[in-house]
Amino acid sequence: MIFTARKNLKLEVSDRQIEIIVGCLLGDAYLTKLGKIQIEQSIKQGTI
Repeated sequence: MIFTARKNLKLEVSDRQIEIIVGCLLGDAYLTKLGKIQIEQSIKQGTI
């Protein structure tokens, strides 16, 4: 799959990379307004 990141920049992403991105988005990740992937956990989940 090929994504257009910027006007003159195209990124080729493998099926495995797509699976990882989807898995992250179903978990603790989200997309920012600029299209970046942010992965965070709440403080409650981060402590033992």
